[in-house]
Amino acid sequence: MALPAQADESSDIAPAPTAESNKYETAASLTGKSEATLKQLEETGDILVAETGHVVEVDPAFDSERASFSTFSAPTAAASVPGSPEGGSNPGAPLTIFLDFDGATFENQGWNEVQAESPLTFASSSYSSAAADVWAAVVEDYAPFNVNVTTTDPGADALYKTSADDNEYGVHVVITDSYDDVLSEAAGTSGLAFIGGTGSSYLSGALVFTEGMGFDLSTPADVIADSIAFTSSHEAGHNFGLDHDGHADDDSGYYYPSEGLWGPIMGAPYGVPVSQWSNGDYAGATTTEDDLSIIADGSAAASEFLWFEYQDGTIYTSTSICYDQSANGPDPQNPQPGDEFFAVNEAGTECTDEQLVLVFHYKDRADFASDQVGNNTDSATALSLAGDVFDADGVIIERDDVDVYELNVADGEFTAKLDVAEVGANLNASILLTDADGNVIAEDEGNPTRDSAAAASGLGAEITATDLTAGVYYLTVDGVGFGDPSQATATDAGGFSDYGSLGHYALTGTAVEPQIVPVTITAPADGSEFDGGDIDVTGTGTIGEVVEVTVGDETVSVTVGEDGTWATTVAGNQYGDTTITATQAIDDSEASVTVTSTAVVEAPVVNDPKDSDVADGEFVVTGTGVPGATVTVTVLTPAGETYTLETTVGADGTWSVTVQKLEEGEYVVSAKQSVNGVTSEGSDVETVVITDEGTGEDDGEDDGEDTLPDTGFDLGFAGFGLMALLLLGGGALVLNRRFTTES
Repeated sequence: MALPAQADESSDIAPAPTAESNKYETAASLTGKSEATLKQLEETGDILVAETGHVVEVDPAFDSERASFSTFSAPTAAASVPGSPEGGSNPGAPLTIFLDFDGATFENQGWNEVQAESPLTFASSSYSSAAADVWAAVVEDYAPFNVNVTTTDPGADALYKTSADDNEYGVHVVITDSYDDVLSEAAGTSGLAFIGGTGSSYLSGALVFTEGMGFDLSTPADVIADSIAFTSSHEAGHNFGLDHDGHADDDSGYYYPSEGLWGPIMGAPYGVPVSQWSNGDYAGATTTEDDLSIIADGSAAASEFLWFEYQDGTIYTSTSICYDQSANGPDPQNPQPGDEFFAVNEAGTECTDEQLVLVFHYKDRADFASDQVGNNTDSATALSLAGDVFDADGVIIERDDVDVYELNVADGEFTAKLDVAEVGANLNASILLTDADGNVIAEDEGNPTRDSAAAASGLGAEITATDLTAGVYYLTVDGVGFGDPSQATATDAGGFSDYGSLGHYALTGTAVEPQIVPVTITAPADGSEFDGGDIDVTGTGTIGEVVEVTVGDETVSVTVGEDGTWATTVAGNQYGDTTITATQAIDDSEASVTVTSTAVVEAPVVNDPKDSDVADGEFVVTGTGVPGATVTVTVLTPAGETYTLETTVGADGTWSVTVQKLEEGEYVVSAKQSVNGVTSEGSDVETVVITDEGTGEDDGEDDGEDTLPDTGFDLGFAGFGLMALLLLGGGALVLNRRFTTES
């Protein structure tokens, strides 16, 4: 671009982009709420609209009475969440939730703009002894998502999304003893977070204020952990784009039930023992936003321009910039990645050649976790018995998710037990036992009761079948609701649906271990013959186990019957040998037989050359055969030497080879084809006379191609699946006579 040198030539100088003059207009475009609604929410203290238009969700401080309601109940047997606080719950996940108890400093970020001060340093938390329980509860809340929850600083690269293609980013939850001494807006709150700030370097910092939680020297440790954990999940939820859940009969803006079992994470569930994500399916809900879908809404990914910087990282503060004003130039009021802008001089009258750095921030959401256990009997995960005991750990990740397990048992008693997470359980579990035909043998589901405002019991499930017959059975684990949320009041939710009944579980049980019988193949016999086509295969194995029967790349599955036998049909090779392998997973046993087809491979058909054909320059042999077969063309030279060329029959059954640059004389050509190691007899042969030696140049040396040695001419072919080019001089080809040979 041509930069103007004088002020009166400054058509390329424009005002630098600034925030919208109406911050509510910007906020409306970012949140989807009307300007009037945003102003009303700000007036009531529910939100704060920054000058840039970004919205901060404001969560009020707890009073000591509310705080005293909260504690973690610890069942005698419970599921453990994976990992550790320091190592993380899911190392390697693309998204990180960093629970930071060690303090943080923000500079040139959103909180600095709110406070009009930079840098801002938040102190560490004096409640780091609660970190393990806080971590475990947050892991349980975010179990449906592919995230790594950790108390170890993962570094900026794992928290900040730096481009649209950067898939590693996160949420920085700062748990601090600082309060309005650092951030004035913190006064009277328990937490603050920018809405939709996940991955953003500018909106980072979901703030959790311990001073706003009503703690004192007499506050029990588990109350502290519960309060910090709930607030951490809640503030992180704002970063994922979530609003508050309220009740129509409570003008606080938060659903704060003080009775019953349940409250929503994005409400204020301090007075109930179970909190879950919600879709507002309780009576009186002020929002029906789908928490889980919003957290995993990839379409919410976006970028926003922040400011210009000099090359040394200093923020550019001039009110003017230089740019290319041609039709291909950038829009100075809507800069995009890759645009070029330049600084003006100190007077703001001329453009310089100093290119500016455009600074953007990027926001995104999470992905759902992958389902590790099959959802039906066809994809069931097999459980093995060791000393008549089985166990498995799992997680229910969404409303329609069920985990199905398969067990093979002998006659006798069967028991199974489901335990939910030890800390902050979200799952109300059910378990179902069915036989191979789908008949229900036993079932149970969580029947939770409110033991106190601090604890609930009965979220797990347990079954017993006293006289089970030997065979294969299926255990289905699910998350279920309880009560009737359509009867919810401001003080009692009445129950909950299965929407948020998700999370970790531990499955344990006992059964009589079956007798393991290694798999065998009883028919066909090894080394026997068949006439090509399908093969009936039979064998024996462990009752109820699945046997996989494999031929080549094809596998069929069959279940061993109650008599200990199995049978299936496989497609054998039409020609040659077929190896059949049977495997049984329960003991890794394997059996294999090889049978031979009696079908004869017919000789390929040679279509060209034909009687009296005359060719000039090359000799082409074409024909038909078995698709996929290897055709070998044999050429007998006038000197009595034999050379072969190979090609593959195409899917349409045709093949061809080209022979070039031959000396004068009589050549005999024939073809055979091979399929699966079986070779046909030779085809009808052609005797071809070359009446004029080819004129192409050759040094007579063997250069690694298919050549006739030291004659100055080469022999080659072009065919399906393989091609080699041969030099050929122009010569006349005359078909002399046809006869049959086996050579």
